[in-house]
Amino acid sequence: MKILFITSRLPYPPYGGDKVRVFNFLKQLSQRHKITLLSLIEHSSERKWVKDLDKFCERVEVVYLPAWRSYLSCLWHGLSWKPLQVYYYASSVMRDKVAEAIREENFDGVYVHLLRMAHYVENVDLPCKVLDLTDAISLSLKRSLSFRSHVFFLFYLLEWLKIKRYEARIIKKFDYNLLISEMDRLSHQALKRADNVRLVANGVDTEFFAPGNTGYDRKKIVFLGNFHSFPNRDGVLYFHKKILPLIKEQIPDIRLYIVGVNPPQKIIRLADDKNVVVTGAVKDIRGFLKDALALICPLRVGAGIQNKILEAMALGLPVITSSVGACWLDERGKDAIKISDTPSEFTAAVLDLINNKEQRETLSLKGRDYVVSNFSWQTNIEKLESLYAAR
Repeated sequence: MKILFITSRLPYPPYGGDKVRVFNFLKQLSQRHKITLLSLIEHSSERKWVKDLDKFCERVEVVYLPAWRSYLSCLWHGLSWKPLQVYYYASSVMRDKVAEAIREENFDGVYVHLLRMAHYVENVDLPCKVLDLTDAISLSLKRSLSFRSHVFFLFYLLEWLKIKRYEARIIKKFDYNLLISEMDRLSHQALKRADNVRLVANGVDTEFFAPGNTGYDRKKIVFLGNFHSFPNRDGVLYFHKKILPLIKEQIPDIRLYIVGVNPPQKIIRLADDKNVVVTGAVKDIRGFLKDALALICPLRVGAGIQNKILEAMALGLPVITSSVGACWLDERGKDAIKISDTPSEFTAAVLDLINNKEQRETLSLKGRDYVVSNFSWQTNIEKLESLYAAR
């Protein structure tokens, strides 16, 4: 089959949950099908990554859309009923590229990544149109409202209402709409009722994320994430302000490693605290995770599967997260981690792992076994592939 991929961000390097998902879909499908990738880029320097995707795609084309132009588009369309993220990623050049590719190639289907890109093909007639919503964006934005500053609360409230309405309308334009968890599907009546919504979860490369034979540092905890994401920024700032001081009262030399791309200045400044290390982007996150006591994931907002949790569990690293961070897990998955929702609960969970080696080892084994049994990329990619084959 010939499949057209349309993405708002170049899925390489595969940092962050969204990029990891698209990259693995593209990589695996390219072994049996011919892939054309059209992607927006925000920085011209991203063009250097095209060659790394050429090995998987028959054709890769990128469209440069600088942030200033996106912000100007949002300002111009501020009163529109459509979500601003649609206008942020709107490009006449991309629209022309999509139309040209469809004219030149007899595609058997299209894969559109995220709600923001759906408008490029919503009215195009193709044999099989798949929109990968990934998460229910309306759910994530709704959860974030109470944590937004008063200055921007109205803005995000209006955006949430627009997205909720837009989700309900746009899913009717596609043959299939993908979500990664049942929780996301149930969060919106339109998604819950629709008969063209399918659950296709993320996966983990369990050979790459495999436990090491080294020991661990019982006073090292790690937060992992892409800090373009509001839930990640909010989560780590909340942990540093409300939870870390309580842990330091009991373990003065505890060390928090904040690992991930795009940390803003207010997170970089957390390194002024001698107990905190902010790494920024790293070549291999495994080096920071394998010898840690635990991954901490104190999310207060968000939706969908947390890749960071799956990767940590695959490595045999115990996870301490909130109910929001764990809401996508089934009962077996929740039994393989520690769930804490208050600063005192989080502190107690960290201290438990420090003081109870057997508990840590039990969680390590349970977490690894759960991921290996339930989150295979191959299984989930076969689900996606079957949708195109069925049309």
